Amino acid sequence: MTSSYVVRAVPHQVSCEMDGEAVILDMESNTYYGLDSTAARIWQLIQQPRRFSEICDTLQSEYDIDATNCAREVDEFINHMVKLGLARLENE
Repeated sequence: MTSSYVVRAVPHQVSCEMDGEAVILDMESNTYYGLDSTAARIWQLIQQPRRFSEICDTLQSEYDIDATNCAREVDEFINHMVKLGLARLENE
């Protein structure tokens, strides 16, 4: 994924935070998903459209993670959310 892509959560979902983690309901499939604290933070960030690079910059400032590992982990999470139909990628 390139840093110029914009990531956003799709509108047919609702989510809430619970004890630092998150729960997502896909209203089209009526499927629930649970996220750990780091994934929940990424999810929180993409509730508003954000560039991939912005997400990584924010996480690097909040967690002790290097740029390479951060980009890889964020890329994996976002691609998984896209495959589930919970997020989408757009060109900037």
